[in-house]
Order: sequence, then C-alpha cells, then structure tokens
Amino acid sequence: MFVSLLTEFPREQGTLKKFLQPQRYEKLRWIHELSLRRYEDAGHTLQEVATHERRARQKKLSLSIAKLSLLVTLHPTAPAVGTTDHIDIALASVNAQSQFTEEIVKPVVEHCPDNPARVELALDKLYLARNLKKSHLRTRVVKRGLELLVEEKVVDAETLIDLFTLKKRGHGPSAETEFEIYFWALQVLRAAEVLHTREMG
Repeated sequence: MFVSLLTEFPREQGTLKKFLQPQRYEKLRWIHELSLRRYEDAGHTLQEVATHERRARQKKLSLSIAKLSLLVTLHPTAPAVGTTDHIDIALASVNAQSQFTEEIVKPVVEHCPDNPARVELALDKLYLARNLKKSHLRTRVVKRGLELLVEEKVVDAETLIDLFTLKKRGHGPSAETEFEIYFWALQVLRAAEVLHTREMG
C-alpha cells in the first residue's frame, strides 16, 4: 500500500522525503528508501528499527531484510566479508532465543492454557531446584525472562543468558542440546558486545 502511494504521487517525493527524514519514522522510511533504490540506507534504517523492536519475529525480519538490502549494494564479484557481519551476529542472538523457545521451553509447556501457566510450569520444570528457590532474586529474573519468552518478545541479553545458564541440567532433548545452550549464551553475549561497541563508536 505504501509503495503504491509513492508511485501514484511522484511529485510529492520531495515532501515525502523531508517527512521521513526525522528519526521517528524509521518503520516507514526504509520502504521509501527501497523504492528509491537506496539499498544501503534502507539496510542501515532497518538495523535501527531492529534495535528498538520488541517482538522477536519482527526483529528477525528487520535484520534479515537489512542484510538483503546491504547485500544488494555489493558488486557481484566482490566478497560479502565484513559487510553484514554485525547483522549476522545479531541474527545469531535472535535465533538462539527462538531455538531455546522451540526446543526447550515449548515441549514443556505445550499443553498449558495460557501464558501465566506456561511461565509457572517452565519455571518449575526447567529451573527450580536446590540452588534456585521460588523466593530467590534469580528466580524473579528468570520468571521475568520466561514471561517475555512465552509472549515471543525480545529478551534482553543479560536475562537471556541467565535463562540459558541457570536452567537445570538434564532437562533437554539430548546431551548435545545441553552443550548447545551454552553456545547460544556465548552468541548472545557476543551480540551484546558488538552492539555496545557500535553504540560507543
């Protein structure tokens, strides 16, 4: 719909460009940038959109389209090395959250009637043990992370690492999955460090 509006009113391109320049309209601006074939700008705009996205699926979609937009700018014979590395790292973090949800949490909570029940069951089956009691501060952190996870929202890096590393051992499909969970934690940590470095630089 938005793209058809752009093509129907070509004389308004200048006004539209001025309207979409402020930082408030990133979710619309990238579409406009793509319609103008400014793929690199669209890629950077989408990366900005992804940093503010609250839903995991939308964040993954924004990062994926950003990567495609940046890849379009490359010369066909030029290697893509370095161009999208930071996007690949961010996507690895989002994928780690998705895989943890699909492989570890969903099988445990698949028959629950609602999200609060899912959170309580996951907390009980995957986390509560001698070292993590219901009244413990870490339990509240894990519970908050599980609430975001079952609602398919983006979980911040620190909480996601807690979810991965505080889980009871032996509650995964296989021993390889237990190892993989720690690998996911390292991917999330790396993505957080890259994001922090980019914000500082």
